[in-house]
Amino acid sequence: MITKTDMLYLYVETPLHAGVGSGLSSIDLPIQRERATQYPMIQGSGIKGKLRSIAEDDANLKSLVDIIFGPPAEAGKGSEHAGALAVGDARILLFPVRSLNGVFASTTSYDVLERFKRDLLRGGTDNSNLWNVPPYNDDKKDTALVTMTSEVAVNNKVVLEEFSFDAQADQQVNDIADWLARNVLPNLNGSTYWADKLTNSLVILPKDDFRDFVLYA
Repeated sequence: MITKTDMLYLYVETPLHAGVGSGLSSIDLPIQRERATQYPMIQGSGIKGKLRSIAEDDANLKSLVDIIFGPPAEAGKGSEHAGALAVGDARILLFPVRSLNGVFASTTSYDVLERFKRDLLRGGTDNSNLWNVPPYNDDKKDTALVTMTSEVAVNNKVVLEEFSFDAQADQQVNDIADWLARNVLPNLNGSTYWADKLTNSLVILPKDDFRDFVLYA
C-alpha cells in the first residue's frame, strides 16, 4: 500500500542521454521515450538505482538502504522482501528551445500540463492552490500562449528555432509560471535569476509542435 507520495523534480543543466541500448532504427543509441507520445523520459528503475547509490554513500542512511530499496539481488537476497520505496518514471515538464528573443524559451504543452496537474492532485496537492490549464483552441493551432510580461514574444510573435507562432498573452500562463518558479526550480545559492527567467519565458505550445521540438530540437 502506498502511504505517501512525493514529487521529485529533476533539473538538467547539461545534456542528458538516458539510453535504451540499441534500437531498430538508424539511430545507434536512441534515448528512452514514451511509446505513445515519443516524449523523452527516464525509466523509474534507473532513477531508483541512482537514489540507492547515493544512499549507500551516506553513512546516515547505510543501515536503512535494504529497507528502503530492498535487498540487493546480486547478494542472492532479492526475493526476501520488497523495498519500501516505489519510484515512477521521470516525465518531461519543461523543455528549453532556442528563441529569437530572450535566448531560449521554456516550452510545455496542454497535455503535459494536464498530466502534471493530475499527478499533483493524485499525490495530495490541494486543488485550491493549483492553477488551471488554459483550454486548447483547435482553431488557433499556430498560436503559442505566453506570460503577460514575456521576453520571448515581440510584436505578437514568438520565433522558436525556425518556426514562428502567434503570441497570445494569458494570465493563466502567469499563474502556472509563478507556481513552477516557486515549487519546481531549485534554490541556486539564493539566486532568483532562473525563477525570474521562467516567469518571463514560459511558452505553452500546441501539442503537435511541442512533440516535434522534443523529437528534433
